[in-house]
Amino acid sequence: MAKNQRVIGIVILVAGFIILLGKWGAFAFIGGTMWPLILFVIGVAVYGLVRARLAPPIALVPAGMLTVYGLLFMASHWIHWRLFGLLWPLLLLGIALGLYGYYVYDPHHPRGAWLGALLFGGVGIAMLTLMLVFAVGTYMIAVALIFVGAALVFGGVRSRFR
Repeated sequence: MAKNQRVIGIVILVAGFIILLGKWGAFAFIGGTMWPLILFVIGVAVYGLVRARLAPPIALVPAGMLTVYGLLFMASHWIHWRLFGLLWPLLLLGIALGLYGYYVYDPHHPRGAWLGALLFGGVGIAMLTLMLVFAVGTYMIAVALIFVGAALVFGGVRSRFR
């Protein structure tokens, strides 16, 4: 009977600590702020399981997705959600990374995984490049105009070295 009392006492202690942590806002913090880190950690853990040969290579597809999505959501959630408007093509790169990992770790090297990785990766990189060019394109044009105008006003670079 003394052993049962200890087990019941431990359960009551754990329940009390869980309630206390909930009242202090620990679970709201984890659920509201740390959830992207949880996605990232799960993705890395699945990578570890595949490396340890405890999971099949196909598990690298969701692992790659979770890892990249965790990083994307960390940046968006912790910095500002407007960043997601620029970096959303990383969603495609997450699929590409997962398919590429599957292609590399599967002993049969499935051609479909390789082609899918190339397709999603190419489209993702192209879209990310376009998003970044459109986001900073106005600034690039302004800086180029300033350099060209300064070169015209101050006689250009060639006249300085003659």
